[in-house]
Amino acid sequence: MKRKMKTNILSLLSLTALLFAGCATDNVEPGKQKPGSEIDTTGLTAFSMVKPNEGPETRLSGEYTGSGIDFYWSDDDNLFVNTHAEGPEREWLRDKWNNIYALAGTGSGGPGRTPRATFWFEGEFTKPEYRVRYLGKNHGAYNDLDKIFIPEEGNYLGPHIYGVQRANHGDFATGIARRQPDGNYTFTLEHKGSYITFRPYSDHATFTKWGGLYVRYIDVSADQALCGRFKIKGDTIDLSSRPVEGYKKSSCNLILYNLLRLTVGNPPAVPPVLGHPHETPSYAIMSIAPGTYTNFTVRYWIPTRFPGGDGYVTKTYPRVTFTAGKNKVISQNIHTSTEYPADKYYMWDAAEHYWKGYEWDGPNHEQPDYDEPGKSDKNPKDKNDPRWCSEVAPYADPTGAAPAVAATRSCKDCPNINELLWYVEKGMAWEDSPELFSVMNSPYAGRYRIRKLSAIAKSVGKTVEELKAKAPDGVDYTRSTKMPDHLLMVSNGLGSKLPEGTTMDEYFLLPAMGLYGGPEPYDFKSPSRILGLGEKAYYWSSTPAPGDPGLAYCLILKLESLHPFYMIAKTDRRWGLSVMWPTDR
Repeated sequence: MKRKMKTNILSLLSLTALLFAGCATDNVEPGKQKPGSEIDTTGLTAFSMVKPNEGPETRLSGEYTGSGIDFYWSDDDNLFVNTHAEGPEREWLRDKWNNIYALAGTGSGGPGRTPRATFWFEGEFTKPEYRVRYLGKNHGAYNDLDKIFIPEEGNYLGPHIYGVQRANHGDFATGIARRQPDGNYTFTLEHKGSYITFRPYSDHATFTKWGGLYVRYIDVSADQALCGRFKIKGDTIDLSSRPVEGYKKSSCNLILYNLLRLTVGNPPAVPPVLGHPHETPSYAIMSIAPGTYTNFTVRYWIPTRFPGGDGYVTKTYPRVTFTAGKNKVISQNIHTSTEYPADKYYMWDAAEHYWKGYEWDGPNHEQPDYDEPGKSDKNPKDKNDPRWCSEVAPYADPTGAAPAVAATRSCKDCPNINELLWYVEKGMAWEDSPELFSVMNSPYAGRYRIRKLSAIAKSVGKTVEELKAKAPDGVDYTRSTKMPDHLLMVSNGLGSKLPEGTTMDEYFLLPAMGLYGGPEPYDFKSPSRILGLGEKAYYWSSTPAPGDPGLAYCLILKLESLHPFYMIAKTDRRWGLSVMWPTDR
């Protein structure tokens, strides 16, 4: 059944007082500012933040407070002062030294961040006021000082400060530094970018097991550029310089870390404080350019139960406005769009499904799922079990005059061998959009698009009934004692996009449901286990294979990064394959 994702974007929340304490690096390698005691400030002028109760005071890495964002300075931050000197190198002067490294305790087990800092500048400063500017992390002294860059990758502002050191972030803030009686300056800063705090949660069992699943990263996209290089006009982001091409997608992620962990149930008003530098938080913050966006889409990427796989849950908003200096919270209830049943596995044309009476969610839970890896001996063992395969004899008339032999029970509505051959020759396309679905309360993302028989019939100038009656080579294999010439593997036939000239509504989806069988090949009396769920699709046909009373035709598809493939095979009827073909196929 399909589940609708519950989503809301909370109203705009004002940023808390922006904690802005200057930022800068010395002229050694980035991130290696000397502790305060080692900084030689002789002849330099200090620019320092004001006290918290005197106004806004911070910079970049962010921490959500429940009502806004507190910002902090971290290594490799810099402050720029407008000196009014001629030449691009001198108009905006970068600090020579700062004490971020010492205050943050980066090299001594400290938090790696500080709400305040002092920056020292070379030169003569005598005016009562100077404009100051923050241009984003690792913004060099001579790199486009009249531009800011909001990255399309690694767009992460916090709260994981250690992740911040390896992330890219674009931010912009301005302020006025005022001269004090001692000749030094104090300042506050105002943020000019816009900010999103993602606070996803779930009440869906697929995502709440083990205390909440992890989110690998988050994509946002829109019809307009969210990121990229923007010009600065005065003390604001010049939105008229928004890129026209590209930069319509930005990703919030951390290198080597899971981005966040889903909250089980509604998230608390104030997120819990991280107790350890490597603890995974329950939210993430990114920056985007202010503006109004259409078709604004948020996509959460979550690991699947299939090893090494990721899939996404998505939500699109028709129109969203982000205001300069403001934070918007997106708190989305994470559900899969589709939940597939686990009672559609059958031995070929069996009267009852493979785990009848022992369902994974029933009182006599024996059906193996990936929550309880292993096997069960409650699988069908012989023909006295209604879950056993049909032993009807295959077609054996060499003249082709006898009525076709076909399934009459669980496989009667599956496509016949002729239809499978049409799908293989004219209808295959790999689904290259790993939207999450769930099976037995676990997330998976492997699905395949196959062209509908009606679309194939139209493309070859035939009716659907004609396709069912004869294969592409003109033979009716439901009445033939010979096998199709290309029965086995057809490789390199799965593409990553729809074939040219076709549309999405011409295709149906088959999820990679795997199959049930013995730990050893063709050992069907031993305990059974599930194989290939989320990776391979095995689907019965309604046609027994000639030549061997124990075989039937099936369709097999496999997701592989290098060599995805599909094949029609004659398969032992005792395997527990899916019969979950859609009606509209």
